[in-house]
Amino acid sequence: MPDAGEDPFYCLLEDDRLINNLAIETDTLLEPLGDSFDVNDARLIISVRVWPYRVGIDNLDLI
Repeated sequence: MPDAGEDPFYCLLEDDRLINNLAIETDTLLEPLGDSFDVNDARLIISVRVWPYRVGIDNLDLI
């Protein structure tokens, strides 16, 4: 469950051990996200590819 102030809260997996690959790219933020620059500003682009842990008749279209 999210703590106070964690809104929005996103959870992709119930167990972090199911993650088999992670890649991070960084770059410089060249334009402000609001009216002015803030050192804590970040723009995140998250791409996720999912496939079933156990293949069954009900999830064949995911593979």
